[in-house]
Amino acid sequence: MNGTTMRDGNLERTSIGVFKPEISQSDWITILEQMRCRRILLLELDAPDGVKTPQVAKALDYYRRAEKHYQGGVWRLTVEGLRQSLAALVGKKAQEGPRRR
Repeated sequence: MNGTTMRDGNLERTSIGVFKPEISQSDWITILEQMRCRRILLLELDAPDGVKTPQVAKALDYYRRAEKHYQGGVWRLTVEGLRQSLAALVGKKAQEGPRRR
């Protein structure tokens, strides 16, 4: 788990190892409701096997990049990586934006 600490008036990056909490889906939804998240879209997907198709391999590559951005707190690139991953899964080029009507 990564974070920051204050030492002698300076913020420093710290790491305390791996933290994997066990929270049930229903508990997680309750927590989100308590945080006033009124609409919830919770998706759980098994990661596909990247060697089956180049399309899936590319999607997993974008997802892994998004995961690294998320861990680094780079939110815009996290969302962009997830969008690129989904685009790759449906066979679109990751650079393509949504179609305008």
